[in-house]
Amino acid sequence: MAIISCVLKKRTAKRSLTGGKLVRTYTAVYHLKSDIKNEDPNVVLSFPGLPPLISGWPSNPGAFLVDQDPQQEQDTPDLWVVTCSYTNSPDIRTPDQANENPLLRPAVIERHPVQRQRVIDRDVNDNLIVNLAGEKFNPPIEREEHAPAFTISKNLVTWPYAMEIGYTDGVNDSDVVKPLVGIAYAAGLLKFNGFSGGQRFENGINFWAVTGEFEVDWIGWNKKIVNVGFREKVLLGGTDDVFLLMPILGNNGEAITEPVLLSETQMTGEVFKDPYRTSPVLLDYQRYRPVPFNALLALFGI
Repeated sequence: MAIISCVLKKRTAKRSLTGGKLVRTYTAVYHLKSDIKNEDPNVVLSFPGLPPLISGWPSNPGAFLVDQDPQQEQDTPDLWVVTCSYTNSPDIRTPDQANENPLLRPAVIERHPVQRQRVIDRDVNDNLIVNLAGEKFNPPIEREEHAPAFTISKNLVTWPYAMEIGYTDGVNDSDVVKPLVGIAYAAGLLKFNGFSGGQRFENGINFWAVTGEFEVDWIGWNKKIVNVGFREKVLLGGTDDVFLLMPILGNNGEAITEPVLLSETQMTGEVFKDPYRTSPVLLDYQRYRPVPFNALLALFGI
């Protein structure tokens, strides 16, 4: 029981105005021959020579295949005529649910902002935020900010346990450039927050509906830390192995109330008030592990 031939016999096109919109419809008629009489229609529709549902019309990819109608020839019961109907009407197209096999449906990307609180030391007019005595506020002033984030959803055969362990809270180790789906970020800007979802059953198929969440930080997730403190490292004997941590005192021998900038070996003597108007030593620590996001995106077929 199998289809032994498939031939495209005819194509038609039609244009019409529906609700004030130009709607284009197309049909493609295929003749399929089976090696038996009275073939199962599902076998006919499953033949790989037929275009799949939601595929585009060759010269108009915006018109999707929305209907496949198999008809058996009465005089020749081993011959089937399949009419494939395409349309660009948004009222008819449902590409997310058109494929009967949920595992063959494409990934769905949704974008949304996420809210964060960020400590600031200057306002939008570049004024230093201090009280009337010239001191910084304690606790510091925060600003509500929003950053882009997005989710990718895809139906998978199994839950991605290994990637869940290896990628959650990881940052992209190289540039991720997928402009066709709206994803293009330099290394270190994109963090994977993890998977969510659950088991589903549809059209006789068990699968996992899996959603991955990604979050962007335009400054970068592995931020550098300004080298500041209340104590300095005083070497004894000229070696890093023997030292004392001594309190840093003000000009009159008083205890300092704000951290001061430190160099790589000693304090600079400059009170730390505004890191953007000085030349501080920046300490580089990897707070998030770098991971290859291209492999992660490939899980979703992107």
